[in-house]
Amino acid sequence: LLRIDTVLDVGANSGQYAMSLRRGGYQGRIISFEPGREAFEALQKSARGDPLWIGHKLALGDQDGELVLHIAEASEFSSFLPLTEWVLESDPNTQTRTEERVPVATLDMLWPTYNMAQSRVLLKLDTQGFERQILLGAVRSLEHITGIQLELSLRTAYVGQPMIEEMLPLLRTLGFELFACLLYTSDAADE
Repeated sequence: LLRIDTVLDVGANSGQYAMSLRRGGYQGRIISFEPGREAFEALQKSARGDPLWIGHKLALGDQDGELVLHIAEASEFSSFLPLTEWVLESDPNTQTRTEERVPVATLDMLWPTYNMAQSRVLLKLDTQGFERQILLGAVRSLEHITGIQLELSLRTAYVGQPMIEEMLPLLRTLGFELFACLLYTSDAADE
């Protein structure tokens, strides 16, 4: 439908999303961003042998610099934002194990380096509550992006994260409309 040939996999963790794309038959370019050291090492192993999949040990945000990443026991819960009490109480794997200072760049700064002028780009964001900052650092780049896939919460999991009802109007002002919505409960995620 969208004829995507480049996927920007932001919040790649160990490469689960990119691997699922490959299993589903996607053969285009994947550019993954993962700032956490251990998760990035796993991502590199996952991407090994795939010349169209590259990874960067880098976070995206609304300004260039450094931020402190809270590394959770289960690394997919790692975030720049602290977790809310209900999440911490419901799953011990969400507890912060350590913290790392990580580099952050805007997509607008990086965009020219990837030669995507003729590409059909999907921007996938799974960044544990940091999606708004990434979009604000990508305002010029978004003019060239075909679609955005976001993971958003209906209940506040991270302190200060925007909820879906805040993100939809922002996406509209950036020129995007809701195409599809998949809902998962915490029980479904455990299966």
